[in-house]
Amino acid sequence: MERILGFTISALILLLALNSNTHNFVFGHTFSGDKSASFLSKVQKIKIESQLAQQQLSENDTRLTKTKV
Repeated sequence: MERILGFTISALILLLALNSNTHNFVFGHTFSGDKSASFLSKVQKIKIESQLAQQQLSENDTRLTKTKV
């Protein structure tokens, strides 16, 4: 009787231990971002920001000339 009880308790503990790990997913590889795509997007962003800065500077220059005249 004690033998059956010991086996049952051991089996129950083993099943609970195995069941608790079924919801944890383990991935073999983590994916990092593409560095070349990141670089190209930064270059494009710099181009757009420089165009906006030039546009804003030219608008400020025309405002200054209008106020001086």
